[in-house]
Amino acid sequence: MKLGDRSQFVFEKLSFAYRKDLEYKKAIENMEQALLFDSKDAENLYRLGGLYQLVKDYKNAEKYIKLSLEIRDVPLDNEYRKLATIYNRLEKPQIAVKYFKKALKENPDDEFAKFYLVTTKASYYKDMQSKIELFNVYIKNNPESMFVEYAKRERLKLKQEAFLKVEEHKDKN
Repeated sequence: MKLGDRSQFVFEKLSFAYRKDLEYKKAIENMEQALLFDSKDAENLYRLGGLYQLVKDYKNAEKYIKLSLEIRDVPLDNEYRKLATIYNRLEKPQIAVKYFKKALKENPDDEFAKFYLVTTKASYYKDMQSKIELFNVYIKNNPESMFVEYAKRERLKLKQEAFLKVEEHKDKN
């Protein structure tokens, strides 16, 4: 290899270096150049989606991660979970739930997907009791989870909030 070579390998390495230096726009530009050599490189498509996520361009993050998922034929729980979190950032929790469920279908033991599924559902449920029940079921079914203490705290906050609403309603009557 000589100075000035243009290859997929060179552009990939430049993208990695720029990402490491937190120069995400330059990392994106170089990953896009790498993809000109092989537009079906699932790993590079996924990386490009991740770079777009870092610059909060969630539309392009969604686009490239979805393209990557369409090409791959391996367990995709991490990728589906990442796409779900992007949908949460896009404030589309119903779509996020769909992808958390796909992640769990790929890997039923994915603790992150289990917990994020509950918190995502809780974020858009209106009924306080339904939210509390989500956490009750999660705690019951996942007693060894690394997230169980957090789930208990969230459940307690919801119970306190529900109690305050009942008290507030009593005071009005």
